[in-house]
Amino acid sequence: MKIPNRDPNDKSPWESFAVPSNFVHENKFSNGLWMKLPADGTTKVSRSMLHGKDDMGRTIWQNESRTVSNTQLKAMVEAYKERPRDSMLGNLAAKKSESRVATPRSAPKPSRDNAR
Repeated sequence: MKIPNRDPNDKSPWESFAVPSNFVHENKFSNGLWMKLPADGTTKVSRSMLHGKDDMGRTIWQNESRTVSNTQLKAMVEAYKERPRDSMLGNLAAKKSESRVATPRSAPKPSRDNAR
């Protein structure tokens, strides 16, 4: 399971953890998952971090791991609930002005069918 970064400006790789398959269940309407973990347990989360480059120029990745309590893990996974839930209609005027200010896109490349 992957855990998104809490800060949207944080571009580091997401942390991940693994649980046995019998801990993960579908919800009643088959449109989501939930897992049963002991509240007083701990889970190991890891993230791949860029370590450098070798002699041939290939990137070297290294895993950083840490152990967190399952209550902290739940807070990390449910961080999306803390984001503001502004409606799109409330921000419509601001979004329109942003789109006008944005640089115009170049003309699309012709497809093979139209180029003949």
